[in-house]
Amino acid sequence: MNAPSIQSFYQREGPSSPFNSQPDDCGFPSRDNASSKGEIKESSLRPLTQPWKPKGEYRQTTIAELQPGPGKVRFTARIVNFSASKDRPVRSMLPQGFHFLIVRDDTGAVAVKLLSTGVDYEYLRFGALVTVWTAFVSEYSAAYTIRVPSVSMMIPVHPAQGSASCIKFHQETPGSMEVHLCRSPPDYNPRTPTLPMPGLMSLQSFLNLKHETSPEARILICVSSVGPRRTVRSIKTQTDLDFIEVRVFDETANCVLKLWDEKVSSARAWTPNQTILLISNPRLRPADKHSHISELGISIASTVDVDPSFREAEWLRNMASNRTKKDSIYLPFPTGIWNAETAMHGPQRALFTLADIDEFVRDDPDAVFTGKLSLLITGVSITDCWRRSMLCCSEW
Repeated sequence: MNAPSIQSFYQREGPSSPFNSQPDDCGFPSRDNASSKGEIKESSLRPLTQPWKPKGEYRQTTIAELQPGPGKVRFTARIVNFSASKDRPVRSMLPQGFHFLIVRDDTGAVAVKLLSTGVDYEYLRFGALVTVWTAFVSEYSAAYTIRVPSVSMMIPVHPAQGSASCIKFHQETPGSMEVHLCRSPPDYNPRTPTLPMPGLMSLQSFLNLKHETSPEARILICVSSVGPRRTVRSIKTQTDLDFIEVRVFDETANCVLKLWDEKVSSARAWTPNQTILLISNPRLRPADKHSHISELGISIASTVDVDPSFREAEWLRNMASNRTKKDSIYLPFPTGIWNAETAMHGPQRALFTLADIDEFVRDDPDAVFTGKLSLLITGVSITDCWRRSMLCCSEW
């Protein structure tokens, strides 16, 4: 029997704000309340799908206010990077058996070492809103993991009965208060919105850097299209790797953002010409003879803010919206090729349907008229068209 998903559990809570939630809103069932041994076993195998009851009161705080050491605190943030424990190499610098998350609110970023249960990969995605309860904050040590800019502390989370730490993955609903939480970059000051964000550069400027990229580099891009999931065979690890190519752009250039493995599912919620991404320290693969377009990648030292809220992001979102409107406008009649005056001011209209043309041809096969068709190509065989000398050229 399939176990209930975490979404089905959190939907019963309603769209209440995590800042107003009480400790009893998230609670594991105790052994006294469990109706059978099967429920106890279920809660141990899938702890993130079960309620968790904190012992004592956890103080609501922000990431900037966290201090290393003991203390029961809770905060809400969004996932800006993650590495799942699934299929991680033995020699990896990341902790084995744990998901490595970077979460960020409006004040700062912190690393989260989440104990993997083997069935919690579906909750990991860029931009996911989470609430973390912890009784201890440790210093971020480069001895057992790699350096991540702007991260100086780490929080271990072991979701289980009797644990002092837990994490909640929120199910956001459109129009709820949660949608607007943790959207501003930590170094953005709304009081001085005209000041440029540190390290922010255009996509074309970043592509021109090639191999000289800086850890402080940031790019603000909009999703143009999301490709299908593909699978390739890794020669190094002899395993199948999933990836997806996301076309992105800004006002200066466009390129491809390639996501691998557990990060592929993040792109499912992205909307072309609407979703904005703020990527810090992205990986760059310049165009070469094998790849004619530059590729962006996400390393463990990168961060990805989905739909951030600040002045430049709103400008890019409006620019993308206006671009979509322009793409929907019909191209002008080519001068010297078509009789534009007749098409626009003649007795017949300029835009035809297939039914109109069929009717005109049947009524008067010798009639000559000029106009346009608005069509959707559902399939094409380039080879057959080439053999029949029927290839054509068009603008998009």
